[in-house]
Amino acid sequence: LLNFLFAGGAPPSCEAAGDTDRSGDIGMTDAIQILNYLFLGADGLPAPFPECGRDPLGELLRCDGARDCQ
Repeated sequence: LLNFLFAGGAPPSCEAAGDTDRSGDIGMTDAIQILNYLFLGADGLPAPFPECGRDPLGELLRCDGARDCQ
């Protein structure tokens, strides 16, 4: 996510998974929320995390990544 935002890297294969604040775009706040969860023990990320699946509220961004949840 940070590589995409600041270093010209390729967009994530599933942009919807990176939109942790459900704003409809990927931004620094999404990256901060993920880092807070990973390193500071902040509350979990939005559903369907930690499971595999689609956002129960509907996805605002594309998701070209695999959806193999079996």
